[in-house]
Amino acid sequence: MDGLKDILVYVDGSPRSYITLALAAKLARRFQAHLIGLHVMGMLLPSYDPATYFDGAAGPSLAGRISESAQQVAQESERQFDEQLQRSFITGEWHPAEGMVADHVAREARYVDLTVVTQVDLANPPLGTRRQVPQEVLLSSGRPVLVVPHSGSFEIFGSHILIGWNGSREAARAVNDAMPFLVRADTVTIAVVEPVSAYEGDTVLIEDIGPHLLRHGVKAVSVRCARRESGTSGTLLDYASECGADLLVIGGYGHSRLRALVLGGVSRGVLARMTIPTLASH
Repeated sequence: MDGLKDILVYVDGSPRSYITLALAAKLARRFQAHLIGLHVMGMLLPSYDPATYFDGAAGPSLAGRISESAQQVAQESERQFDEQLQRSFITGEWHPAEGMVADHVAREARYVDLTVVTQVDLANPPLGTRRQVPQEVLLSSGRPVLVVPHSGSFEIFGSHILIGWNGSREAARAVNDAMPFLVRADTVTIAVVEPVSAYEGDTVLIEDIGPHLLRHGVKAVSVRCARRESGTSGTLLDYASECGADLLVIGGYGHSRLRALVLGGVSRGVLARMTIPTLASH
């Protein structure tokens, strides 16, 4: 993967949209990529419960109010996107849509090099399938997803990259997908959280990935971290903070889709608690 040619940014209309949009535009300018903005209005389905809506249900009067509000959010999202294009001097296009939100974002993600979305705030989760957008893009698109934290600002991005390595297929895929970022980084650190379970009988050796990166011109530092009480995901996030990383790269979900969604795992823990932008691949 020699570079990014097109980037999709999901503009969800939340107060944090401008942060995610600004980061996506910064990436588009850095890579001279085409930026596609997407906003999806949730589908209203019939139900006996007028209190639930967006990919759920709404009564006639409530549906009208929701529709008017949704239109306003969509228009404001498009306005923000157009302003960002002009401010960043990049090319782009706007894609308005209606339907099941997570499914639609995942479908559009299949036709770009990278999708940028906002982390779900579990303390104030969005309605309907909006809360599933990061996981759905990760599991269903076949493309990498960059998840931007729901709090904080990120003026410096991709200078110090931390790779969470465990020898898995997913981790290898993430490293490959992150290569456009890795070759431009000032510092790259590969971290293994121990003890780590071997995959398919292979011994997880941190030294294995280093020569491959070096052949791409990436000089990486390798570290081993003892797993803390916060678990593997917590240990990785703690170390990211301690070493000053501004981008985390991880493989997403090492089990079947059903098991991943039910049991969670390292990637699920990272996406829930991350405080720096995280690039994940499945």
